[in-house]
Amino acid sequence: MAMHPLLNKIVPPVKAFILCVLLATTVYQNLLSQATIIFLVIVFILMSFIDYYAIQLNSDISKDYCSRLIFFVLAFWLTISIVHKSWLSIQLLKLLVLLLTALLIYTYLTSLAKILLNIAKKTTHKLPYNKLKTPTVVAVIYLINAIIWLLAYFPGYLDNDSLSQWQQVQTEQWNDWHPVINTWIFKLMTYIYNSPISMAVFQSIIYVSLMTLIFTYAIKHKVNSIAILGSILFTILIPYYSLISVFITKDVLFTYLLVILTLILIKNVKTDFIWLKRPLNQVIFFFVALLFTLMRHNDLPIILITWLILLIFYRIKKILPLHFIFIATTVLYFLITGPLYKVLNVVPATPGEAYAIPTQIMGAVYVNHGYLSKQQTKLIERITPAEVWQQNFNPYNVDPIKFTNYDEEFVADHPKLILTTTVSIIIKNPKIAFKEYLKQISLIWRTNLDYPAAVLGFSHSRMAGFSTDLYNNRWEYGHQLLEKYVNKSFGRVLSPFTLPAFILILTLFNLYLIIRHLGINWILPFIPFLLNIGTFAVAIPAPVLRYMYPNYFVLIITTLIVFAIPDRKTDVKVDCKI
Repeated sequence: MAMHPLLNKIVPPVKAFILCVLLATTVYQNLLSQATIIFLVIVFILMSFIDYYAIQLNSDISKDYCSRLIFFVLAFWLTISIVHKSWLSIQLLKLLVLLLTALLIYTYLTSLAKILLNIAKKTTHKLPYNKLKTPTVVAVIYLINAIIWLLAYFPGYLDNDSLSQWQQVQTEQWNDWHPVINTWIFKLMTYIYNSPISMAVFQSIIYVSLMTLIFTYAIKHKVNSIAILGSILFTILIPYYSLISVFITKDVLFTYLLVILTLILIKNVKTDFIWLKRPLNQVIFFFVALLFTLMRHNDLPIILITWLILLIFYRIKKILPLHFIFIATTVLYFLITGPLYKVLNVVPATPGEAYAIPTQIMGAVYVNHGYLSKQQTKLIERITPAEVWQQNFNPYNVDPIKFTNYDEEFVADHPKLILTTTVSIIIKNPKIAFKEYLKQISLIWRTNLDYPAAVLGFSHSRMAGFSTDLYNNRWEYGHQLLEKYVNKSFGRVLSPFTLPAFILILTLFNLYLIIRHLGINWILPFIPFLLNIGTFAVAIPAPVLRYMYPNYFVLIITTLIVFAIPDRKTDVKVDCKI
């Protein structure tokens, strides 16, 4: 029902003001700094604009019960994600405030869906495409950006894991604690120049190439210019994108491979797998899939489950090359991680990473004096002494326990005992166990966090072949500026709206719009991404931001597809070129 013209002018700012008051109360706990006030003013203007714009539009999406349900679920998730933890309690007043906040966010999600689909329908506002000039312009933009970050963070952004890999590179004593394929690539880069900067440059080249590919393809297929320019600006302003390229860690190449795999699957779904008939494309798909499985310890199941899901949607003959690719990937994976690792004396990874959640659940019940039998108590104290549990237990991070008298050999030798005991403890202490599980995976579903969400920053350790004197060569002025910028993005004001959970919610919002308008088969390109999130929901080793890097890239991809929805009729034109 249309509102009175006067109400159309009054309601948007009133709603936006109420939302800002609720955010000030629930997210920032009434601690309003100058930065917070500025941010809330921006939110007020943006939300008012969204409402004003949406009122003018006619759309059936707000009448769709499925859309209503999904938007409300996302709105409620977003609400509990951004609010301060003190609001996550079962009190009537707080529940009513959270519900009101969720309802307001729900209305904005509905309005945003209307606006996105309306903008996408506009055939004007398309950027001109030129086969040579377009990729050149995009590449230059990201190349300049990459050079600035490389100079400011020379010889690369490093943490303890980075230095551990660097030690392996210098000593050639391989350890599967970090995926060996990643360390081997690092070693290969040092033959060009024996410094971490060689790996940082390699990663930056991949980053620039990926962004050039994504945005050139979007321009070629006439995605709305607002989406393209907005996305480019977003990736430049949000520091995580640039930071990834200079952060020397195993998760960077994994992120890039996941993005490439997603793009390949998009191309196949778009062309009904005709793209895969070209032999060169099959080779590309195979190498990407193989490297992807080797880049993390839990990636082979992602590839296999993706294969099974594809079999549900497509006939065996239609995707015949895909079966050979996945079979070859699986066989080579076991040959490399088995016989080849033995020949090269690769030290196997310890099981502590995989048992982070069981360890945390047992620890939470133990330190909170939950119900435990004598045998269960004895087992917990066998894994780690009682005094270590009491002094070092952190409900959000297993590392203080894992690196202090943690009996990894015992855990490795008794996996069945550990898991059955954990299940038994959960059954007897469901409340404590569930709370601890949510804390351990909080990086996935929450953004208003009480701990540093990323293990970032320089570790000035002296290890084999590495000298901190290399830092003297960086662009110090640029480093100081970017450090302040990065810290602001992790700060109290912006982090609830820039950390991975918020990005994930926006991505799922986009993904729903894509599926609703293009069909359920368009979920297929994002199955590896969703399964990756699922693996961390089951066994996240630590609350480290770099595990969630794919969220940021998939958000950009889904946003561009949303803005390309009206052009789906032109998708029947098959392009088998890369």
